[in-house]
Amino acid sequence: MGVSAGDHGGSEPAHEIIPLLGRTSSVSVQIGWGVTPLGALLAGFLLQELSPSAAMAVVASGMAVTAATATAVAPVRQAGRPQLSSAANAARSSS
Repeated sequence: MGVSAGDHGGSEPAHEIIPLLGRTSSVSVQIGWGVTPLGALLAGFLLQELSPSAAMAVVASGMAVTAATATAVAPVRQAGRPQLSSAANAARSSS
């Protein structure tokens, strides 16, 4: 059984199937690793200026604000979900 060039069949890597996936992934990794020293700098500053428990409270409140903001933004909340048709939305809301 042969596989045509247009039939991906799950054997090709995702970065070859989905355009720009490798680039967007590399940018997200670059940003993630790039801000790590800034987090260490901020932690050192907070620990120098505040007590350890107050520094942890500041960090925890920052994380809570970030989580609440990400949850409130519709594109982030719906990321990765398939778009439903209006008929499917109506059936879903009535049940």
